[in-house]
Amino acid sequence: MDSQRLLDAVEYFRQEPLRLDMDDWVRVSNHPDMYEPPCGTVACLAGSAIVLRAKEQNVPVLQLYRDIKYGPTDDSPSKQSLEDFGREFYDLTVDQAKALFYTGRWPEPYDKLYRRLNADFQRCTHPHVLPHIKKAMVYVLEERVDLLIRTGM
Repeated sequence: MDSQRLLDAVEYFRQEPLRLDMDDWVRVSNHPDMYEPPCGTVACLAGSAIVLRAKEQNVPVLQLYRDIKYGPTDDSPSKQSLEDFGREFYDLTVDQAKALFYTGRWPEPYDKLYRRLNADFQRCTHPHVLPHIKKAMVYVLEERVDLLIRTGM
């Protein structure tokens, strides 16, 4: 497990909490609204691997996303699932990746709290409150990542 990369991902979300959406691999909007960060890029933990790798390679996120999902060319055999890309990027086992990338597989206190916060975020119509809800969601993710680093699951 690459603990440093996992912590870098948490820091990426901590810097701009509106980037976090555990229900979506990667989403880029040219016209972000109040539910998205100014950059328009939203991702889950596995999707953040694409964002972080794109930064490392200095390539656009969408280009790397398409290269991974569809292959660099239409007839390329090198496409892979986004889950596998995230698992390899963070050097996780298959079981660790599934336990971390899918909130429904998180231990009860983390899953329940994250889902409640996510529901609050979806219902919220006050732009000044949204970032605070997302900060709490990032905190839950951070605690979940910390648990994985400490226990291996």
